[in-house]
Amino acid sequence: MKYILAVQIILLCTFSVVLAADLVVGNSVACGNGSNCSTCGSQINPNLYLAFTYISGSDCQYKNCNSLVPKAFPIDTWVCKSCAGTSTILGNGIYVDTSNNMCVGSCPSGQYADDSTNNLCTNIPVTPGNSVACSTDGSTCSGCGSTSALQNQFTYVSGNNCKVTDCTVSGSGASGVAVNGWICQSCNGIKNSGVAAGAQFNGSTCVASCDAGKVANAANNWTCTQAAAPGNSVACSTDGSTCSGCGSTTGVQNLFTHVSGNNCRVADCTAGGAGASGITPNGWICNSCNGITGTAVGAGAQLNGSTCSASCPTGYYANAATGWSCTQIPSGNPVACSTDGSTCSGCGSTTAVQNLFKYVSGNNCKVADCGVNGAGASGQTPNGWICNSCNGVAGSKVAAGNLLNGSSCSAACSDGQTATAASNWVCQAGNQGTASTTNKNLLAVILVLQFISFIL
Repeated sequence: MKYILAVQIILLCTFSVVLAADLVVGNSVACGNGSNCSTCGSQINPNLYLAFTYISGSDCQYKNCNSLVPKAFPIDTWVCKSCAGTSTILGNGIYVDTSNNMCVGSCPSGQYADDSTNNLCTNIPVTPGNSVACSTDGSTCSGCGSTSALQNQFTYVSGNNCKVTDCTVSGSGASGVAVNGWICQSCNGIKNSGVAAGAQFNGSTCVASCDAGKVANAANNWTCTQAAAPGNSVACSTDGSTCSGCGSTTGVQNLFTHVSGNNCRVADCTAGGAGASGITPNGWICNSCNGITGTAVGAGAQLNGSTCSASCPTGYYANAATGWSCTQIPSGNPVACSTDGSTCSGCGSTTAVQNLFKYVSGNNCKVADCGVNGAGASGQTPNGWICNSCNGVAGSKVAAGNLLNGSSCSAACSDGQTATAASNWVCQAGNQGTASTTNKNLLAVILVLQFISFIL
């Protein structure tokens, strides 16, 4: 023991005696006992205090921060604290890397240092995580991760509980090993954990809380997920108690929740609901999720093909009757306006109007398109035959009514007017031919009465 002490003193003297120009005295540190620096040593090197100079009170300072110290004379945190910021010879930091007897700001991988280790870098012990309820079969941890690599980081405990086997860098926080929500939950708050602090997983790391609009819970494996966003109420219930009328398949119907009466709504318009991969929306989904914040369904209140759209293409329409699915506006009803039995030249006074019709058979033609690109086009004034053909056609852009009253279609003519095929279904004043015949008949009656009166 005396021999070891002598060697340490010799080494101390050897590495402490330097030229005055090279001497870098350390900062004052409170490791003294009020009269000397004997308490500035450590258990592994009690004689370390000899390298300190007593100043006053509890203040001491390391004699020379500008010389390397051999491993045979181990330093402690008081040396590092005293020399911090004065020289880079011994490194810089309050922790001691015992492998090279240097001061460091952080310990090497797999080691830690704090007050419990006197700031000496020490190997991190295996540190298991907290128990978490991720076992789905009550005997393994297969439910704790989507891959074997994740599952293998857990140890089964009991019931539906498992825990991360080692939360240190040798465990779930190891380089190249991904984490998930259950790892975050198990390792959160564990000392020396190699996993970032936080009990939920944001997709790349553990976090204390999810971003705005997202939630994490056991149901989503503690992974931050867009919060459910229910849709608007839409009148797709056909029985007043279920949402079977809201889709042609059970998969689509199950996306809805019954509200009341004939109203249902999409339960969740986010990626976890109607916008889920592989789910093709229908018109009712579009209508319900339109305008909902966070929706994964395309914007628009009607279905155009396989996606939601703000409007239907030209010639198509959508409403509740079509399930808010863009549907081609059908052609009109056949009307007897062909005058030659082969064309529709008798269906309008201009070529533009005639071209709105297509020949059917006999003396019948019909409006080819009662929609916006046809008879209902902006600036297109209908005639009586258009009114007659498009009347009652679903999605027609022509005003309802089978007669032309003035410049628009109507269900009836104004007082004193009539419309027939003979008038091309245009409302006109009382038929002059009929009035003339009536007058002739009245004159004949008068003459007969006068003749009878003459005989009598």
